[in-house]
Amino acid sequence: MREEFEKMAAAGKLERHHIEPLVQLTNSGFCMHRSWGFGRIKSVDTVFARFTIDFQNKPGHAMDLAFAAESLRPISKDHILARKASDLEGLRQMAATNHLELVKVVLNSFGGKATADQIQQVLVPDVIRDDWKKWWEAAKRELKKDAFEELAHAKEHGENITLYIQSTLKHDNRYMILIDEPYVVTLVEFRGQVDPDILLKNGPLSFNKPQ
Repeated sequence: MREEFEKMAAAGKLERHHIEPLVQLTNSGFCMHRSWGFGRIKSVDTVFARFTIDFQNKPGHAMDLAFAAESLRPISKDHILARKASDLEGLRQMAATNHLELVKVVLNSFGGKATADQIQQVLVPDVIRDDWKKWWEAAKRELKKDAFEELAHAKEHGENITLYIQSTLKHDNRYMILIDEPYVVTLVEFRGQVDPDILLKNGPLSFNKPQ
């Protein structure tokens, strides 16, 4: 779409600084508006210079491209809200078979940090239709086990814990996940020297609470 937007700018239908935001929006296909929330871009009309967007309470909403470039933020296709719009059944299957992976999807969608309430709000009732408390207790057990086993594996094999975790983060897209109810669940990238004995003794449950 970049070429089309370039032509529109040359014809005076768009400002040139609108091109890049519009390219990002059309490439992602999903967006966020500060008042209307999440939206899915259904079509781009270069003749009348507008998007057609399905917002939750405004389906089929027509929006001027210039206004869209100024007021919309693109959302990644991997974002939990985009996944809910494009592959809800896949997420429901993930919720049933892989609690850990689903929580990671949510955390990655919100900058690596979310409260338990935020996780619940985004998953219930669309993705998790059964007993949330039962599901979350099972998910927490998996999260704690995953974080603990990462450290235990590195310690058992005599690996440098810092290098091991950084390598895991960069190459395998796996994370250390810490839980401190009722505060936040956090994807943690350890930097600097980490003492595996302290972490293994105390368990992966301690970090600074948000102010």
